[in-house]
Amino acid sequence: MSVVFSCTNGGRDVLAIDSGLTPAGFAKSRIPHTLTDRGTIIDPSGAVTVWPVEENFSRSLSGRETICVAGPAFPGRTLLELVEGDPETAWKQLCQAISLVKRALAAGTLPESSIAGIAGAGAEAVLVSDSGQVLLLPAELFIRCLGGHGIETETAHRLDWIHPDYRSLKPARAFAFLAGTLAYRIVAGKAPFAREQSPDGSIQADDREIRMREELFESAALAVWPLRQAAAECIDTLLTASLATSTDTLMAFGPEYGALLDPARAGMPEPAERAELRAADARRRTARLHRKDLRHKYRTALFISLGVLAFAVFMIVTVITDRRGKPTTIGMEPEQIVAGFYRAIGTLDQIIPQAYTAHGVDTGYSDFVSNLYVTSNIRETYERNGGILPPAELFLLGNTSGRSVYGITALDIVPHGTAEGERAFSVSFYLWLPYSMNADDSAESGTVMDATEPI
Repeated sequence: MSVVFSCTNGGRDVLAIDSGLTPAGFAKSRIPHTLTDRGTIIDPSGAVTVWPVEENFSRSLSGRETICVAGPAFPGRTLLELVEGDPETAWKQLCQAISLVKRALAAGTLPESSIAGIAGAGAEAVLVSDSGQVLLLPAELFIRCLGGHGIETETAHRLDWIHPDYRSLKPARAFAFLAGTLAYRIVAGKAPFAREQSPDGSIQADDREIRMREELFESAALAVWPLRQAAAECIDTLLTASLATSTDTLMAFGPEYGALLDPARAGMPEPAERAELRAADARRRTARLHRKDLRHKYRTALFISLGVLAFAVFMIVTVITDRRGKPTTIGMEPEQIVAGFYRAIGTLDQIIPQAYTAHGVDTGYSDFVSNLYVTSNIRETYERNGGILPPAELFLLGNTSGRSVYGITALDIVPHGTAEGERAFSVSFYLWLPYSMNADDSAESGTVMDATEPI
């Protein structure tokens, strides 16, 4: 069933596109947003006119109501319909369409975006009339309407003929690929990348996109015995997206289908050995496709493994770097460790007290040091007054200037006994705190603690 058709609606002839959607589905779809898109009619004289979407209507087929969009009538047939018919007529009309499109593009009357659109919409979005006019339907509108008919219809009417990466390819290259698939269909009687039948008679999985990207297809020379070698090579080149840059070589054969055929082979039976050549070529393509599939599967597993390995390495490096960056007591005397610990407490250092203390030991300083560090930084952010005032600066300045006083003075470390493998010390100091230890005093009064601790 053709998605594009001519009919009479409301007493006037129109060209319509069936959306395949019920009225409710049509209203919820994105199709209404594309109804302002315009198609293009190219005349053999070179004149270019607009084909607008003017209305929509419903029709019922097999008891199902669908919405169709329509514009002015156009007395022509789609390229898809043509290439599936008589080869001589199809070849002539294909050449006519390609020629007019290229001339309009060269003249600047047709934007390159129209070529990109048709390269993605496919052969059913291009109509050719007997008078030689070519109609390019609005590409986005056609694609959305075709999508409403299901994947099987979309594959046969569009996906079998366009390159899956047409959006990223240069428009001329994507258009040349479309021309190649249509030319192949005319000469070989089949789509070059359509699903093939396995030797056991079963239909292979739909790996069309992979074969298009990998450029896996039966050569036109093998598929068509009477075809000229030059014509076969030209069509094969167009089907090879990495090589298909222009349709000029295809157009060089002219609009007569007979120019594609070798007169020396006309009427001659196909040599028996060609059957084995075709079978060997099919095995080669199948093997290459199988290797590609295996590479894809193992590549996915490899990427996952590499990702896990990279994460593990990152975590190990992070831990090692973190440990290397932290201070250590290696090579230090016990007196140096004790002195360094209290100096760090006096400067609100967050790292050294943990590094100089055995794991799991609670010294009683960590909580208030952390809280005071955070509180002082927040206060400094708002007040910008210099932050914590060490006692030594207080002695020099003689006043606090509104700053919080914190620090350790008169630190005295006295060893008082040695056990096997252990050293013990008595530590005394004054701890200046920026708050009062007496609940009745104000928070700004502060406290100086006279402390003695055994270590």
